Amino acid sequence: MQAPYIEEEIEQLLQGLGDLPPDATGYDFALDPSVFTSDEASLSYFPPLPSILEDSASSMSSDAGLNAARLRDVEEQLKSSQIEIESLKKTIKQLKTYLSDLHPWTLEVTDALDKLGEVPSTTTEHALPIGDDDEV
Repeated sequence: MQAPYIEEEIEQLLQGLGDLPPDATGYDFALDPSVFTSDEASLSYFPPLPSILEDSASSMSSDAGLNAARLRDVEEQLKSSQIEIESLKKTIKQLKTYLSDLHPWTLEVTDALDKLGEVPSTTTEHALPIGDDDEV
């Protein structure tokens, strides 16, 4: 029975790992195949990590940019809200003026409508019905 993998195939596989593109995180995890054939003392080497200060400075500058953009958006919203409020105040003032001018007219119309429902006072209103004497 043959072993599933021979040493040459394993070395080819490990060399193929070195041909892979670097990871998007900025770390290169491709290993040198000679790492597996060396002694354990040399395995204590790790690639340097990016500086925490560099990361925090870049994130702070990007946060400052985001905060400045957010502040500009809020200021623009505030200005547009103030303009809208002023416009609504003017509209309310115009409506109050219109309604106060409309009130006397509504009183006149109401009075005229009330008069339409009344029966006019005439001389025939109190007259006796014709032909009542003929009925016996």
